Amino acid sequence: ITASIPGTVKPGCEHLPPQDYTRYEKPTNAAEDDLLYTVCRKQLHTCRANACCESGSCNQGFPMSVHPDRKATQEGTQLRWAYHRPNEDSANVVPYHPGVAVMWG
Repeated sequence: ITASIPGTVKPGCEHLPPQDYTRYEKPTNAAEDDLLYTVCRKQLHTCRANACCESGSCNQGFPMSVHPDRKATQEGTQLRWAYHRPNEDSANVVPYHPGVAVMWG
């Protein structure tokens, strides 16, 4: 199911960069406080035994390993891709689009 919902940017969020890309790390720029709040509230994966950790490890691959390179690469023989995750603090961040996250916020 796909939904097309018109949205507007909340007042005061015009300072966010207009980049059209997905992010995999927590925002660190002081100007992105609204985005950081939304990411910490809605975009952090929490493993639960009855959901994704039935076999003892997360079937979604969390926590992800640190990947300082900004270029995505495929991890070994797995079908998963490694995306930019600059530090351990970003290991459980679920990918998000900054503009959508702020509107959703």
